[in-house]
Amino acid sequence: MVKRPKLYFVDTGLATFLMGLNDRDALVQGPSFGALFETLIVTDFLKRFHHSGEMPSLYYLRTQDDLEIDLVLELSQKLHCFEIKASATLTPSHAKSFRRLKSDLGELVQTQAIISRSDTPYPVAPGVTNVPWWRLTR
Repeated sequence: MVKRPKLYFVDTGLATFLMGLNDRDALVQGPSFGALFETLIVTDFLKRFHHSGEMPSLYYLRTQDDLEIDLVLELSQKLHCFEIKASATLTPSHAKSFRRLKSDLGELVQTQAIISRSDTPYPVAPGVTNVPWWRLTR
């Protein structure tokens, strides 16, 4: 694994303001939207756990051979792994990191999901589910 910190600007509203993204179209069409969307999701997980009095281990995973997972939660000695995509349409190719992760870590991986801007949940690949981001806010 590559030990390199990944920084998140916790207030995405302030981040967009500082970047000069003052309207929806400029935000959604801009090159920073994917990173801002990922930051929104990761910090939402962090805030939810913090406010419930829990503090699980949260990781960004990247290996030297380019296996990358945006968010890994370690709960009860199991890994819950999430890719975060700003796209609303996903294909099985979006799940390729999960196939490698599952083959490397096996039963340690309990959850494999992609969080996206889609309207409905659906299976993306065997064992990998798409979860609309708005479902996390409930």
